[in-house]
Amino acid sequence: MNEEQIAEMLQTNLWKLELEHPLVMGAGVAKYILGPEGLEGFLSTANASLLIGGSFTVAPRAGNPGEVCWSSDDGRVTVNRMGLPNKGMEELTHHLPGLMPKARAKGRPLGISVAADGDSPLPLPDQYAQLASAAFAAGADLVELNLSCPNTESDIIAFNLDDLQSILSHLDQNLDAAQHNVCMKVSPYSQSSMIEDVAALANQFPIIKGIATTNTFPNALVLEDGRPVISSNEGLAGLSGPYLFPIALGQVAQWRRHLRAEKYILGGGGVTTVQDVLAMRSAGANAVFLVSAVLAQKPGIFNRLLNGLVDHYAQL
Repeated sequence: MNEEQIAEMLQTNLWKLELEHPLVMGAGVAKYILGPEGLEGFLSTANASLLIGGSFTVAPRAGNPGEVCWSSDDGRVTVNRMGLPNKGMEELTHHLPGLMPKARAKGRPLGISVAADGDSPLPLPDQYAQLASAAFAAGADLVELNLSCPNTESDIIAFNLDDLQSILSHLDQNLDAAQHNVCMKVSPYSQSSMIEDVAALANQFPIIKGIATTNTFPNALVLEDGRPVISSNEGLAGLSGPYLFPIALGQVAQWRRHLRAEKYILGGGGVTTVQDVLAMRSAGANAVFLVSAVLAQKPGIFNRLLNGLVDHYAQL
């Protein structure tokens, strides 16, 4: 293939959002907007086609205390219980508008992940509607509804069909589906029927343009010298890293069977190699997100994988 053909092979779309290549920096890397560890910093260091910041809640959250993230020496296993540390909706309102022109100049779309806080007095649908509206008003190109964080004291929304119905219905009534790119970030489901049921909800509401799968696997435990490596929740935390990849790939394949064709899939979970990216796309992912790999291997992983994809397509 020549350079033009390779560029065409790399391009992908998430609804109306055109991406130069399929490698996305997923939510969980940049917890903030500003600073070197925020979206501002990663705009300069991560060659991702889309960067998603957060998750953000209505009010700021300090996150969980103590040891909250651990990775094995070989990088195959990561567990975290960060607890959604973020500066709240106020940071979106005040600082994202100033960052968007820099992102536009670099040709890098920015997404924002938003999450409900069980300590908030606001009902779940109102929290998601307020956060999504604030993110879009601040210029976000995409909003990801984090319905699947296992690292707070709240129940995981992705497993409650009634809550999902209420949230999506409220969003559909409060946002213009023709203008806004919203996706749902979901947990890994062990029952195929659950994927089919949640996909039916996503298919029902025009505001939902796609699915991001998969979030960390809940309640994993790692012990060192008989003691948990994570401080809170008796050491139980979300599992990510390459050990999760076969599960994540199976999730993508099942979602592709049940989602309407126009709904996109942002696939992730343990992606570290070019072969992983190609497998995700073969299973039905429009684009592929990385989180643990970025934390472990630093933002340079995007250049490594992108160069590998270019070499792969050049040999076809």
